[in-house]
Amino acid sequence: MGSKISFYLENRKHLKWSPEKLKSLQKEALNSIFYDAFKAIKNVNHFTKPEIQFYEHFGKDGELDLDLTLEENPEFFKSGYLKGVWLKTFSQKKFRITVIIDMSLSMSGKKIYQTAVALTILSLHFPESEISIVGFQNQAFIIKEFFEKISIDKMLLKFLGSPSDGFTNIEEGLKLALRINQSKGNLKKVSVMMTDGKYTEGKNPIYLAKKFRKLHVIQMGYDSDHRKICYHLSRMGNGNLYKSLEVNHLPEVMYRFVKDLGRE
Repeated sequence: MGSKISFYLENRKHLKWSPEKLKSLQKEALNSIFYDAFKAIKNVNHFTKPEIQFYEHFGKDGELDLDLTLEENPEFFKSGYLKGVWLKTFSQKKFRITVIIDMSLSMSGKKIYQTAVALTILSLHFPESEISIVGFQNQAFIIKEFFEKISIDKMLLKFLGSPSDGFTNIEEGLKLALRINQSKGNLKKVSVMMTDGKYTEGKNPIYLAKKFRKLHVIQMGYDSDHRKICYHLSRMGNGNLYKSLEVNHLPEVMYRFVKDLGRE
């Protein structure tokens, strides 16, 4: 991350730029974020799952399941006629992913930048999944809704345009995530929270974790009290705890989470 990008992220809510200057800084930031995302992952793996289906008409790409096809066509060797074939095809795995992000005052420009890189890695690997983003500080707010079909660039600009201020109210962030998770949808629900500090506002949030289908936690930093909260949130939320003790390691930690999610 260059000095200009660092200055832009540190002061994005406090200084007024001309539209041309702002557009130039945003473009430079996005280019840097994508570069660092691809550097962390080397290549993109769209995780797939196999499906075996019967097709009456030919022309569908897939791997022929010969045994099932012959079972379906017992007269084939006499008549030479197939009424259809069984094919193994592969489709991308899809999830309904809620990303819950600490946007308190302690989330400095460098942390915001690495979080943006982590969001890029997640989005690149699950392009057909529904992704929502919740930010929290004193209160919680929605950065991106599930139903918003926008490019990764636009998602990042919405995230970078969100304020980093106030205290750390994890309770409010989890409450809002639970609320939007109640919206209708058939995809498997997964939630992941990224935070760099213990809660400094609201009640102890651990009681909310068990209400999630799966709540994973990415811990940023060394704080021992924070580590205990993150551990109990992930344990009660039937999820995993991932540790990014240095902020520069956050993209690699997100990539580990992505690979684990791809195995579900």
